[in-house]
Amino acid sequence: MKAGNGVIHDENLNPDPQLENRTTHGLQFWVNLPAKNKAESPEYLAVQAQEVPQKELEQGKGWIKVVAGRYAELTSQIPSYSEQFIYHLHLEAGQQFSLATQGGLEYAAFLLESNVSINGDAYTAGEFIEFDRKDGAIDVYNPAEKAIDLIIFGGESYTEPIVAEGPFVMNSRTEIAVAYRDFFNGKYGEIVYHN
Repeated sequence: MKAGNGVIHDENLNPDPQLENRTTHGLQFWVNLPAKNKAESPEYLAVQAQEVPQKELEQGKGWIKVVAGRYAELTSQIPSYSEQFIYHLHLEAGQQFSLATQGGLEYAAFLLESNVSINGDAYTAGEFIEFDRKDGAIDVYNPAEKAIDLIIFGGESYTEPIVAEGPFVMNSRTEIAVAYRDFFNGKYGEIVYHN
């Protein structure tokens, strides 16, 4: 979803009734739009799981999905307004994956449910790991006896001023005041719930 010049939204995650434990994992990534795009109309794009570009890793090590951005020959259909990426890495038991990093970009990882070794250090489920901004690599090793999943994400640094208040992220206090005014005047629309 691109908030643009304002939209009201509600995330409602319903567990898949086919899943035995009825657990759904939901992650939200908020990417601050460049100032030039903040006055554009809001947009929404529903992307189904099978539409997310996926690449099998060599020798059956697992797979990588490109949720946002690009990886190798894969490009997500989610629009980018700056250089950003979100990868879902699925790594089989005892396997390793290496992601080359580019100097100046920000990189981070989030571990979903399993422990992992990254660049030789052990991390536990639920941890957030931030990496330096130098050229190099993120070396991931799965020490578990079952497959693991983790999210690797990041992108270019945001260099414009950031002013955040409530649900609004703008570039100045004046823009925040205008956003509140527009919200209270109903310019962002409304959610109609059906019972």
